[in-house]
Amino acid sequence: RVRVLMRSGEQREKFVRTPRGAPSRPLTQHEINAKFLDTAGAALGRDVALDLLNRLWSLNEVQDVGEVLRDVV
Repeated sequence: RVRVLMRSGEQREKFVRTPRGAPSRPLTQHEINAKFLDTAGAALGRDVALDLLNRLWSLNEVQDVGEVLRDVV
């Protein structure tokens, strides 16, 4: 629940029973990518985050998980 008090004194409130990303309302792959790039991109830089994201989506093809984190940590 979010409640905002406007300068005019008006109050606005929004309640979301089940937020996006909950098991019953999963994010789309596009939304996951955008969320990851927003957060990881701020810490790693967009190019590094994009490269890492691509590696993460292909985890099932990797023999050594260390390869995925190479050049990131």
